[in-house]
Amino acid sequence: MVACYPTPNPIPEVPRQEEADPVLQEVPGQEEQIPGQSNPIHGGLANSIVVELSLAERADTTSAVDSSTPHEETPLLHLITLTVEFLQRAISDNAEKIKAIELQLSTTGTPKELSTLKTEIQERIARHKKDIETRKRNKFARDAEDYKTPIPHKKTRRGEKRKEKSGQLQDYPIEEERHSLKNLQEDRTIIIKPADKGGALVMMDKNKYVAEITRQLSDDSIYQPLDRDPLPGIRQKIETILHHYTVRGVVDQKTCEFLQNPNPITPVFYTLPKVHKNLENPPGRPIVASTDSVLSPIARYIERILTPLIQRSKSFLLDTGSFLDLIKVTKNIPVDSYLVTLDVKDLYTSIPHGDGIQSPRKLLDSTDRDIDQTSLCIDLLNVILTSNYFLFQDTFFLQKRGTAMGSHAAPPYANAYMIDFEESKIYPSLLFRDNVIIWKRYIDDIF
Repeated sequence: MVACYPTPNPIPEVPRQEEADPVLQEVPGQEEQIPGQSNPIHGGLANSIVVELSLAERADTTSAVDSSTPHEETPLLHLITLTVEFLQRAISDNAEKIKAIELQLSTTGTPKELSTLKTEIQERIARHKKDIETRKRNKFARDAEDYKTPIPHKKTRRGEKRKEKSGQLQDYPIEEERHSLKNLQEDRTIIIKPADKGGALVMMDKNKYVAEITRQLSDDSIYQPLDRDPLPGIRQKIETILHHYTVRGVVDQKTCEFLQNPNPITPVFYTLPKVHKNLENPPGRPIVASTDSVLSPIARYIERILTPLIQRSKSFLLDTGSFLDLIKVTKNIPVDSYLVTLDVKDLYTSIPHGDGIQSPRKLLDSTDRDIDQTSLCIDLLNVILTSNYFLFQDTFFLQKRGTAMGSHAAPPYANAYMIDFEESKIYPSLLFRDNVIIWKRYIDDIF
């Protein structure tokens, strides 16, 4: 049986003999049907099969009639040659495709790395779902406690009674609540803020709130009052840096546009009361609301670059869930061990600019990042640190030391400083290596 492949060139004609070949005469106008097919095949494929079979029979007949005479190159030999050429080209094309696939696979992670990444993602998703479910259940439990005490039945302003649902009275004095909330909103003698920890809502005297902020801003080692809005000068700094690196080809036009905010808002200063430390006169956690400010785009850029590097550190903790998972799998802890927690006091406002900016540089230098890209990150981070301004009441202030909580660049910057501190001061210590079993940290909280 002879296999037939489509050929790029026409089959050479068979030299005509005096006696007509009945098979070749039937080819031009005859419709052949292949066994096993319900419809006849017309055209080139059927003709090529018939021609190929005819050529094979002719070659066999010619060879049988005159086997002693050396015959010329037969059409069958041409057909075999063309078929071999077709297969060679197909094999070559497939080999190139295989090489391309192998190159693509070589640039991806190893199966072990991909499996580890998949497992980590699944674990994070599971922790996130579990945390959401726990918070929902806690909320439902709190609501159930609230609904246990029946509310006295009252009428609304329209005199209509509210319907009961599930056996619980649902008669709330809606209009009275709205009136009370409106009065609280219009009361200028109080301040309502969320607590720093615990999720509580704090209502405090406005004079005490302002006095706490004034006390913090009076520290001239950290804050400096300004006589004008520094926005034009900060814009000029950013434009100069971006122009320099755009000319060098480090920053493309799209990134350059992203890093500039044409319509920035003015950052404002406020505090969150730490009622867990003092209920009567709670100290405040300083926050600078800098979302959509002139520094916000470059802060996001710094955060995106430094965060993956931070997560590689030995002491890194992602969240509470990851800490609990770590405790569960930790074994062989001596029975006489102590559980110790530490907190870095005022970390964000205590980092000096000179030493602090070297910590992110060390992290960036530990990668294969281009030196110009590293310089761009450091220059932008320096603008964030030295131009961290805000408005309180009618006065502009500049933060001279540390970074402001509220900036996207603050957590990775503080983490980078703590990583540098751990690697230079903590880990080399013999006391640490001989006595500490676990050392984990979430920004400034250490376990």
